[in-house]
Formats: sequence, C-alpha cells, structure tokens
Amino acid sequence: MMLIPAAILASFLMASAQLGDPTTRCRSFESDICTAWNSTTFPNILKHANAMEANSYVNDYFDHDGQPFINCHPFLKQFLCMTTFPFCQNEYTVKPCRSFCEEVYEKCSCALEAAGLKWPDELNCNVYPNSSTCYSPPSTQVACPSCQIRVKSQALKSLLAKDMPMYAHVRITETHFDSCVVYYDAHLITRYKPSRMRGGAADNPTPIRIVTDYPTNCPRCVVMKRGVEYLVGGEFKTDPFGVKSIYILPRNAPIKKWNTFKPGKVERILGPGTD
Repeated sequence: MMLIPAAILASFLMASAQLGDPTTRCRSFESDICTAWNSTTFPNILKHANAMEANSYVNDYFDHDGQPFINCHPFLKQFLCMTTFPFCQNEYTVKPCRSFCEEVYEKCSCALEAAGLKWPDELNCNVYPNSSTCYSPPSTQVACPSCQIRVKSQALKSLLAKDMPMYAHVRITETHFDSCVVYYDAHLITRYKPSRMRGGAADNPTPIRIVTDYPTNCPRCVVMKRGVEYLVGGEFKTDPFGVKSIYILPRNAPIKKWNTFKPGKVERILGPGTD
C-alpha cells in the first residue's frame, strides 16, 4: 500500500492549516494507527467526542500490523485517519476533501461488497468539505499486480517458506469476476493457520469468502476453478461486521492445486488441522 511519508504529509498539513477552518481548540492525541501527526480537535466529522471513541472506530478497519482490513485504495489509511483525527494547528483544522472521500468510495465500496460488506453509512461523502483548504492526496496510477501463483515445479517446502499468516485447504464453489476485484466463494476443508481447525462435516461445510487484490480490469494470470481444491496462503481477517470468515490473498500469496501434493505432506510441514 502506498503511503505519503509522515514528514511530507505533516508538512503539507501544517501549510494548509494556515488557511484551514477555524476551530475551538487543538488537542494532542495518541493512536496506534494514526501517527503522522499528533494534534486534532473534537468532535470530528463522525461526531466522536474524544480520542478514545475515535480510536475505537478507526481500529476496526486495521489488523494488528496496522494494515487496512481491505486494501482497496493507496491512501485509505490517510483518509480514515484524517476523518477520525483531523489535523489541527494554531486553532485551525484540515479535513479530507469531499473529492478524496468520493475517490476512496469509488475504489473501496465494490471491494467491500466483494467481501460481503458494505460502505459504512457514517462515511457519507456529502458531509466532507469541498473547499481549497481541505486535503486530497496526489492522484496515483496503480499498476496491475504481478502474478501471484508460484511456478509448478516449486517444492512444497519452498512454497510454504514465506510463512504466510494463513494456510488453508479449500474447495472453490463459485468464481466472481464481475466486481472491481476478483473474489471466490469456497468451502473450508482444513485451516492450518492462524488456528488449526476442520471445516465442518461434508454435508455442512464451512463457507468462506476469498478476496484477492486483483482488479478485474487487469490481466488475470491465475484463476482458481470451481469445484477444484487448492492450498492457499494469505491473510485471515476476522470480519469486524460479523458477516463471515474472509481470506485475503495478496499478490504474493502461494496457490497450488491440492491434488499435486502427496498425502500427509502438508500436515508434516504445517501440523495437522484439528477440530
């Protein structure tokens, strides 16, 4: 994910604050996620009254490594941080522009839909300012990601050497190429990480959603086929909205057909998947 360096972002915001919206009082804050500046004002656009409420909200969108739950826009982190902690200096604030919100919405709403989620109602772009003193990042051209599948001759141990946070044996039940990103519906057979578990009985399998970061307008160098079983590695996301288990396959994720492995080989490396 592309990020504006904190020093450059803070410098830009300090310059913008000279002409920003007047506010009542700037106050310092602490956040594990939003660290590019440390002065803000409340209530924010979402009407949070203090840093505790703002942190509680923004933390739901990021994992333990500070990465967005769905990586759908290169400046998603800046947008969410400026929404919850608007930059404040000398009693003036700088908030995200409406055009910034609309650009993030365009990229992220369908990616969230692919994961079975929806764009939050409270992030209504109509409430964001549309002025010369708000903030929008420079426009970016995001390149198509490179192929995520590994060469067929690669040994299983090498395939697993990257030590992804999640490895799972899945059966693809449906493919989706009609959204902004490629995603799949699948049944979980066995998950080896982050916690080992079986995917339920054959007549009552555990449904999951597998979301890639492959835009559908980019060439697809790997397509998992319906009815075929695969070993996939990637990231496991606990859905904060309670929809279903979501597996994220980043562009460097290993994917390989399950029937290419000798029986028991995966278990000997990753350990048995247990109930």
